[in-house]
Amino acid sequence: MLQSLPTFLSKAALPSAASLADLAPLEIQSSQSQGLKNFKEKWSPANCLQAIQHSGLYEAGRSLYWLDPGLSSNDTLLLEEPPYAEVLEAEQILCCSHGAGDRFFFPGAFGCFAPKHVLNTGELPTKLSLLHKHTQLYAWYVAMCRAWLDTDLEQIKKLHEMALTVTVRALATTDSISVTLEILTVNDKSRQGSNSDTFLMFAKKVQCIERQQAATTKKDLLQSLISKNVRFNGTKINKTVLDGALKVAGMLSDASSKILSRIQREHGRDVFSNNYSKLARLCTRCQKQVATLENVGAGGGAETLLEFTLGAAYVALARNQCSPDFFNVETIDPRGDEVGWACGTFAKIAVAHQMVQLAEAAWQQAPVGSLKDEARKTSDALKKLGTPLAFHYAVPKEVDAGCSNAAEDVLEERDPLCGVTDGLDASGLKAVEFMISWKPPRCPTHVPTS
Repeated sequence: MLQSLPTFLSKAALPSAASLADLAPLEIQSSQSQGLKNFKEKWSPANCLQAIQHSGLYEAGRSLYWLDPGLSSNDTLLLEEPPYAEVLEAEQILCCSHGAGDRFFFPGAFGCFAPKHVLNTGELPTKLSLLHKHTQLYAWYVAMCRAWLDTDLEQIKKLHEMALTVTVRALATTDSISVTLEILTVNDKSRQGSNSDTFLMFAKKVQCIERQQAATTKKDLLQSLISKNVRFNGTKINKTVLDGALKVAGMLSDASSKILSRIQREHGRDVFSNNYSKLARLCTRCQKQVATLENVGAGGGAETLLEFTLGAAYVALARNQCSPDFFNVETIDPRGDEVGWACGTFAKIAVAHQMVQLAEAAWQQAPVGSLKDEARKTSDALKKLGTPLAFHYAVPKEVDAGCSNAAEDVLEERDPLCGVTDGLDASGLKAVEFMISWKPPRCPTHVPTS
């Protein structure tokens, strides 16, 4: 959209440039003047230089096209994609009339980060990384896309005017710890739903600070975070929250993080991300269960077990086997002797792992010839079903039908599962049928209340 928008703006006689980042912010003008107008003082390189030198901060009116919409995280900046539903909700809020001539404007400033040497030049930077408010930024892009597709010139004019009158608060520093602390505090100070950190992101930021202060004990780290007024969901950090954050961040592989982000993006923050106790309890349960699973040959460590379990949660949601509110702490891992959803899922990983191992061993030990070829095909087929995500991509949703013979019917038709079952002999088909009837753990749509 950014590539095509300049041409469209020119045709609509609105301020444009080959690169939208080169557009100057609007000027404050008299009521008699024509065209788009600003209502705040615009960015001044000279003032920026002075403010950065004495405070490391500068705030002024600038352009939305300066703001980097990317979400690439690194050691300095940790970012996450907001849920779709929150972006769409924010779009509705942004595109309401706010008075003042029926114009649109963003509430509050966009906190941004730039290396100190960039802002110290006094030159106008054309790319600033957001510290927060990605939801509001993406909401603007969604609104502009709608207006563009509908050729709604009046809406495009309002949104473009909105883009050229944003307030930017730039933080300049070369200290990555300062950036991480600023993100933690600014996100909690502006804690309004989508502006706040999920526990996953909070945990990663705390871990980042811990790594940057390698010589610091956990006790000293806690005191340092308390002194900086670091909070999660409005509550000042304490030992329990810190322990949970470090445990979650330490156990999450890249794959697990992607699954969690996907759950959050598609099903909202409340499933796992807004409550630190859910993830912390799940990680603890995975650590305790590893030895038991290794005894039955389903090794891989707590991190692998956590990845499998989160994958099972995603599949259950994606296949409408449960609603998001199913995943509360007591359902996932109840206290006492009651078996929760997590332990039921651990049993599934043992079954899946053993099935795949048996098929692999049968292939390796089979004599050369047609029998070995058949065993290899069976092994390859079961590998396509051996994890929740692999199962989800390989098995059509219609196989989840409530009738008991759904798997058998599908195998006889050999259509939905042709990518898995083609070329298998009778024993291979039976093995696949068993794995299909296994499925990731099914969950009740409603959680029973006591």
